[in-house]
Amino acid sequence: MSFAFPLVLGLLLPIGFALYRASRATRRPVLVFSGMEGLRALPRTGAQRVKRWLGLLPWLGLAALVVALARPQTVRSYVESEERGVSILLVIDRSESMLQTDLEDPAWRGRPRTRLDVVKEVVRDFVDVEDESAAEPSVDASGRAQRNVLPGRPQDRIGLVSFAGYAQSLCPVTLDHEALLETLADVRITRRSAEDPEAHLTAIGDALSIAIARLRDVDSRSRVIVLLSDGESNVGAVVPKTAAEIAAAEGIRVHTIGVGSSGQGFDEKTLRAIAERTGGQYFSAAQRAELEQVYLDIDALETTRHPPRLRVVTAEQYRWPLVAGLVALFLHVLLVSTRFRSLP
Repeated sequence: MSFAFPLVLGLLLPIGFALYRASRATRRPVLVFSGMEGLRALPRTGAQRVKRWLGLLPWLGLAALVVALARPQTVRSYVESEERGVSILLVIDRSESMLQTDLEDPAWRGRPRTRLDVVKEVVRDFVDVEDESAAEPSVDASGRAQRNVLPGRPQDRIGLVSFAGYAQSLCPVTLDHEALLETLADVRITRRSAEDPEAHLTAIGDALSIAIARLRDVDSRSRVIVLLSDGESNVGAVVPKTAAEIAAAEGIRVHTIGVGSSGQGFDEKTLRAIAERTGGQYFSAAQRAELEQVYLDIDALETTRHPPRLRVVTAEQYRWPLVAGLVALFLHVLLVSTRFRSLP
């Protein structure tokens, strides 16, 4: 037990002195008897025994309030376990071109899934594996693996930025991967709009700038951005080259991924230049299996060791003496005004 304001406890000294003086003082008699022998022979009642200690209540109440004012606290300290991990900011394209369905395996017989649907599934496995069976690759009749195994990154702090014509920071880097994946599931493709003709476009530079800002103050020796896009940067206040220069100056590596195989292609030159300028790597993926392999390669990033830290947790305990003091004062006022009222 400790106190936030221990000097306040000095007020207990005058309270103790006043209590001592009060216990020594004698009240002036109101009724005078010629002799006390007859009264002393009378048996003591319970009320008389209680009244003997009734005068202590206000002093005890004041003492309890002084203790509450000093803010008693319980302090618990422990050493956080050492963790290995990196801080990763996922930047995912949600422009209109992500509606195409060319990433899924041609043998897939289910509902056609968009590029964004496939990206969400692969990123979900990259971030966290729900159970051990999910980490096992499925095999075909010949025994060949049909999908790559993504082990998950439970020790890493991961965040999310999505972008189309405008970029949005959706989740800061966090170890709460459940909250991150819930946010990822809510990402929707931005479609063409007559009210905003730029909403469905691709602002790579702006998205990269927001991701850099999110990682700038993160306490980690290794900060990584994984930028995925299927188009060309054609809108935004910041050009990708400038954003790459800022990332390099901040010591942030940027890995870039170009996805898709049909329609208007992604800007490989720009994505490659961003990766090279920041010390990252450029990848391309035309199908789901290739995209899984890309995230497997990124999963091999060198991890960072976080040294153990002493964590101190403080719990306030002032409520108990505060309540006790108020109850004591209230009880004293109630008793001396009713059952133990003195006359005159």
